[in-house]
Amino acid sequence: MEKMLYVGAAKADITARVDAEKIRDTTYVRTLVARAGGLTLAILALDAVGIGWICDIPNDFLQNLRALLKERFDIAMEHVIVSATHTHPAVTEQHLPPEELLEVCAQSVQKALDDLVAVRVASGKGAEKRFTLNRTISLKDGSNWTIRHSNPCPPDEAMDKMGVLDPTIGIVKFERLDNGRTHAVLFNFACHPLWTDAPNRISGNYPGFACRTIEDCLPGATAVFLQGAAGDVIDRGFKNFEQDRGAYTRIMGDMLGLSTLKAMNKLSVDRNAQKLDFAVKVIRVPRKHDFAERIAELDAEAGSLLRQLRGCPLNLRSFIDLYLKYQLHGEHPLDYPYIYMAEQQYGGGNLREMDQVNRAVLQRYMENIEIMEKLARIEDRRETFKFHCNLNGDLADVGVEVNAIRFGDAVFVTSPTEMLTRVGLNIKNESPFENTFIAAYCNGYLHYGAPGEYYPLNGYEVTECMLDPAWQKLHEAAAGEVLQQLYNRQ
Repeated sequence: MEKMLYVGAAKADITARVDAEKIRDTTYVRTLVARAGGLTLAILALDAVGIGWICDIPNDFLQNLRALLKERFDIAMEHVIVSATHTHPAVTEQHLPPEELLEVCAQSVQKALDDLVAVRVASGKGAEKRFTLNRTISLKDGSNWTIRHSNPCPPDEAMDKMGVLDPTIGIVKFERLDNGRTHAVLFNFACHPLWTDAPNRISGNYPGFACRTIEDCLPGATAVFLQGAAGDVIDRGFKNFEQDRGAYTRIMGDMLGLSTLKAMNKLSVDRNAQKLDFAVKVIRVPRKHDFAERIAELDAEAGSLLRQLRGCPLNLRSFIDLYLKYQLHGEHPLDYPYIYMAEQQYGGGNLREMDQVNRAVLQRYMENIEIMEKLARIEDRRETFKFHCNLNGDLADVGVEVNAIRFGDAVFVTSPTEMLTRVGLNIKNESPFENTFIAAYCNGYLHYGAPGEYYPLNGYEVTECMLDPAWQKLHEAAAGEVLQQLYNRQ
């Protein structure tokens, strides 16, 4: 006989104590505790960039929180899953100080334990296709170019195709056994929460707004968001500087929340409606160490481009004046059409020859602009390689914790990386469970997790990267192993 499943959920404010003008909206830790038989799991989803390594959550936070929850509630340390929604405010002080943050997280677990009720699971999938894209574009020369604020977009004519995208919303609804109402919702989607409003203030960004939308429509329920394989996924308005960014991110959250609710309405109770299970595997994956060679390649490329920045008489002011004339006035940019006609009919002028000269120098100036855009991207990549060279040092490998968490007939697979879409889809496609979802940014932070075949293609995610290409197969194998463990225990 299946053990009774109990679930409780809570949320607590973790917003930094900073000036009000630096805060757009409250950020939270959202906690879900599940218990069946002798197994208790705690999932904490923080509005944060990552769990350690970057920004203001220290590297020892995960270990300290697990130890605290073990001491206070006797929850096994490996049964505590700590996730980041990956929201990106401009300020470095995003949260409460570490000791206070630990205590607030522990209090949220206590509230979730106090909220435990008997539930049954209804799980399934939705989709949100309206606002995301894969930001790494394949170019016609075979390389990749990633859409970012820190460098320009590639030339229009250089672009070939978009990368793969997974618009799936993973949903686990916990219904109370006593009245059938929704007690909690655990949902999952993949998209970077970037640039929340014009000043990029502290915010839960679209995941926070999606949670609020769900909770507003389901009084008494708590929504918990787990970020997916969002490493190469951004919103379509990310480079649009002609709209109200704050309104756009709120709309994104509303769309995701409403799409989640729409899909929830179609869910039926799972066959294994009170199933709770868990598996974990810790592996070692090699660190990347080819930074010196990659920096040397970039230096050589930059040198070649710099040598091409010659032979143009225009500056920005003269370029704009001349460019507008040739864009606005077509065949007669330098004078009235009748002056051109007079030269042609009577002779005595050379405006057509000047047009040839001017069109050539305009083209040269625009070619120089493209060269400078490439140089800006090269410099950004070079500095990023230097950062990771210092980060990795002479360390050979790094630990990776891979969890599989089963609720009913749905399973979440975790990763501490910013996993890219292709890797996430590989894990899903090989899973024995139809409803398999990726919870990245969990239990640490190891920067980007890109497919091995992407490494020679020069995208951002293989530059901002501390892992050797071999990480992918090792991680996918570990994910397959923990999934199979759960499947064998059905």
